[in-house]
Amino acid sequence: MLKPCPHTLFFAYDDDLHFRSARFDELKSIDGKSSDDISDDDAFESWDSFTDDVDVADGVKFAMYAGAPSGYGSYLGFATTDD
Repeated sequence: MLKPCPHTLFFAYDDDLHFRSARFDELKSIDGKSSDDISDDDAFESWDSFTDDVDVADGVKFAMYAGAPSGYGSYLGFATTDD
């Protein structure tokens, strides 16, 4: 079970966005949207690209990929807290 710290913005695999903070939802303007709503949008390419453009000055994204043949990815986003 995921228990993200307050610094966690998002946690995703190639199959889905498994955790997203209220701050991430606000930054991406996706509050109230399900992962399916987001991924069904014509502009959606992948969870990797969707999490690339989070505009947080103090944020960082880690992208990790499994080796061939899968190339499966995991994506973590963190930022300092607002306080």
